[in-house]
Amino acid sequence: MLFHFFHVDEKSSFGREDLVQVVTLLDTPQGRIFVPVAMMGDNPRSHEALKIWLKGIPAGDNVILR
Repeated sequence: MLFHFFHVDEKSSFGREDLVQVVTLLDTPQGRIFVPVAMMGDNPRSHEALKIWLKGIPAGDNVILR
């Protein structure tokens, strides 16, 4: 399991944000690879965009706004 921590700058498209991404080793049609399974951030402006960008992988159903 991997944890990625991001601090997004104020000048980004959706503004400042702190994000945590959880990535787990999963079996896929391409073999065992690390796949994002959850994303938590603190910017409501990027919340829906993250759901769209991550759609189709486990993290798409686990985007959390804290």
